[in-house]
Amino acid sequence: MFKKILFATTASPSCDHAARVAFDMAKRYDSELTVFHVLGIPSRGYSQYVKDVRTGETVRFDGTNSFSTGAKIKSFKWVFHDGTEKRGAHAEKIYEKPGVYIAALWI
Repeated sequence: MFKKILFATTASPSCDHAARVAFDMAKRYDSELTVFHVLGIPSRGYSQYVKDVRTGETVRFDGTNSFSTGAKIKSFKWVFHDGTEKRGAHAEKIYEKPGVYIAALWI
């Protein structure tokens, strides 16, 4: 199901549960797991946001509160667990099967 899993962590205690999920998924699906260590103190750009939704329900993502400390944001790119991408500050995704999914926003 998942060939590659990217797990970004600050290595803080708040990441422990997410780390267990990532390692369990990698083992279950015989996936390649890459751990990306984010240095420094989490900022507003860091999120542990978790949302429970029903299968088939549209999930709406909003990146309008994102910010960059180094430059003006020129673009928004949402990357989803299945490799699909959407551009723009807002995105929508429908999850057809139960599971744990990750959506990442690149600015």
